[in-house]
Amino acid sequence: MRVSRQQFAITIILLTALAERCEGESATVSDLISFLTYQSGRSKIELELPNRATSIGAYEANLATAQRLVKMGVKALPQLEDVLESLQREGAQSRFLVNSGWLLLVYARIKGPTACCRLRGLNAHSRTAFIRHSADRAIALSAPETPDWTFLHPHYRQPRDALDQLIRSWESDDRTAFESSLGPSAKDSLHSLIRDQGWTELRNRLTHGSVGGFRGIGYHFDGSEAWMRSDETLDVAYDYPAETGRYPKQVDSIVYFVHESGDECGRAPIKLVKADPLLNLLAGYVVDNTDLEILLRTISACAAK
Repeated sequence: MRVSRQQFAITIILLTALAERCEGESATVSDLISFLTYQSGRSKIELELPNRATSIGAYEANLATAQRLVKMGVKALPQLEDVLESLQREGAQSRFLVNSGWLLLVYARIKGPTACCRLRGLNAHSRTAFIRHSADRAIALSAPETPDWTFLHPHYRQPRDALDQLIRSWESDDRTAFESSLGPSAKDSLHSLIRDQGWTELRNRLTHGSVGGFRGIGYHFDGSEAWMRSDETLDVAYDYPAETGRYPKQVDSIVYFVHESGDECGRAPIKLVKADPLLNLLAGYVVDNTDLEILLRTISACAAK
């Protein structure tokens, strides 16, 4: 669906006006939460007719509302705790399902590092598996000393997505997802590793039997490009379309892994390349290390410590 410049501008104006009205001095915590989660009569055009104009307009409105909640500080915490309780108790049936990720970010920004335990608790329940990525993003925001927690970016495919997927699928023993995060050289390396010992034996050897007992790890790249940093801090708008146009065709870098405390626990070379759309339609990038064992050994060692 093509959108004219005029339609784009009108969409932005309407959504921004809604956010500003919701942000008025008389707006309560409940008002702002209801607006974010589409319980206030807010137009659902960006959900029903998603396109560049409506997506960016919705993002601007969501960010403005989330920032207003953050400014309310501890005053907002009781109702945010109610949101988390509803999500954990009711799962996908919770009335706070839509845009719940924004509320997790607000909760993390207000509570800081003390939010980590509560957010990790959401990840521990199968009922809230659908917001695991959002919880990971919030954990990253709550612990600023941890440069970049592993999380997936839901709307724009970034180079780092491939590493996110590799880490998560390695941790969860999802071989299909793991192999889909790899490029041709990395697949050759994997097949060489499992030719004689098999997938399960490889995991047991590299994780020293701690499979299923991984602790969370964060990471950051050796570089300063925008895509190498966390995308959402609730400070300023992240220009997804502009940054997408600046993504490199290939990344050769060093990735530094860290614990929740921010202490470095290992480093490894990383090669990310654009995925061949004929082989992997959904992936924007893939990991293509020629020696995959170094990367997996480092991830496993950090996650087990």
